[in-house]
Amino acid sequence: MTEITFNITVDGENDDPLFDATAVDDMIDSTRTQIRQHILKRVGDLKCDQHAQAARVIVSGTYSLESEQLEIQYGIEACCNAMIMKTAALLGKM
Repeated sequence: MTEITFNITVDGENDDPLFDATAVDDMIDSTRTQIRQHILKRVGDLKCDQHAQAARVIVSGTYSLESEQLEIQYGIEACCNAMIMKTAALLGKM
């Protein structure tokens, strides 16, 4: 099964008392769950045809408290370039 690692940070100052640190953590946890489901749906059981190994997907990003936007990027580590390309293509499908 595809391994998924998250590295999401929070940036900025929060001036909204209704949107405290717990609310931010809950929102990011929910987002992680949704991203994990998306990745597993696309490439969860995918293994390299040649090496029989699964890819590792690294999700990195920053949530800005000021703009209330989450910017994420996917990184892929795999046994070979063919597996990286196959995983990337499946993740990028609409």
